[in-house]
Amino acid sequence: MLTKQDLERLEAAQQAVDLAQQALSELYKAENVLLAEHAYESMDNLGKINQKLQRLLALTTPKKLK
Repeated sequence: MLTKQDLERLEAAQQAVDLAQQALSELYKAENVLLAEHAYESMDNLGKINQKLQRLLALTTPKKLK
């Protein structure tokens, strides 16, 4: 179980990765091929990081009972 502060840090990290993915998605549309290629490669890496963070959140976030 995570502390409240650690859970907040994990959530913040996942949100930051989401924002970075959105920014790279826009950069991927660049006319400059080098920029677009860099964005594509970075999006792949961030996608993997985002999946790991989401898994951690799913495993560590307490479930509310109905």
